[in-house]
Amino acid sequence: YAMVVLPFLLFLARSPLLGVLRLPVFITIGFASYPLYLFHELPGMAGMKIGAELGMPPIPVALVTMGIVILIAIAVHRFVEIPSKRVITRWWKRRFDAREARTPWLRF
Repeated sequence: YAMVVLPFLLFLARSPLLGVLRLPVFITIGFASYPLYLFHELPGMAGMKIGAELGMPPIPVALVTMGIVILIAIAVHRFVEIPSKRVITRWWKRRFDAREARTPWLRF
């Protein structure tokens, strides 16, 4: 509970200790958090298993695996999510504009 409650209390207190979360690396990881959430379990466990089978120490294997999974999540965000969002947004905007042109009395 301390890992959740303490940062939340620091946030409420507007603590400067949370300023580190404004670093670009953490902001980038935050933007890629959804692909990271979707992608972390299987590759993470596979990386840990491979490292264990090779007899490597668990902490370095975990750090390297975590780094690789984060990089993949950032790549998915940058090269899949962002372009997909643009395509979908343009498509919906064209539909909305066409609907608004046909029914101007329904404007928001």
